[in-house]
Amino acid sequence: MKFEDERQQDWSGAGSGGAGIEFAASFARAAVAGAISSPLAALFDELSFGIAVVDLEGSLLHASRAARMQLQARRGLRLSGEKLEASFPDEAAGLHKALAGAATGRRSYLAFGRAADRLDVAVLPLDLPGYARPAAALVFEKSAGSGGLGLYFFAQAYRLTRSEQSVLNELCDGSSVIDAASRLGTSVHTSRTHVRNILQKTGQQNLRALIRRVGMLPPVGARFAIAHARGEALGAAR
Repeated sequence: MKFEDERQQDWSGAGSGGAGIEFAASFARAAVAGAISSPLAALFDELSFGIAVVDLEGSLLHASRAARMQLQARRGLRLSGEKLEASFPDEAAGLHKALAGAATGRRSYLAFGRAADRLDVAVLPLDLPGYARPAAALVFEKSAGSGGLGLYFFAQAYRLTRSEQSVLNELCDGSSVIDAASRLGTSVHTSRTHVRNILQKTGQQNLRALIRRVGMLPPVGARFAIAHARGEALGAAR
């Protein structure tokens, strides 16, 4: 578990990560201060990273669908009733410290769980108009495989075939070309051919540039990814 406060790290929005954090905080403030049933709360559910709003005791005020999926996965952080609970004592202490720090305007980064099941979360202070007690927003990492509509529309825009999109999905989830071939049940030669075609169609010079480009896509499609994970019919992309 790692803890950093705002005196140690600049969260002002340098780069896409910081900007996303600031957007998440302002959006969480607006959604909770308005009404959970508002259009803003519905937009919450379209984001490919989870956002939860809690009071400083860790009691849940609101969670997007993606956030609830992350909590149900029990990757070091889960819900006990409607209260956040860390799996390990040191991480529970870190969460308590981060929430207490949020009351004084501090922002924190926490890592829950162990090894491959690690879950990264940013804790941000929230000043909610009309809400008597201080609150905090938890912004979860983007889920693996949650490219959702962003990646889908990217593939459609560049006329990638279904096989090319499958390879691209694997690469964006951290697989090598060899691993992607194994997971998709194709030969390495076929996967490399797909990669060459993807680079040519998208105008990218190499895999690093391609992955970076995909990583900068709008963070939308959570409902798409959740429905896919549950095996539900998606219908037309909307």
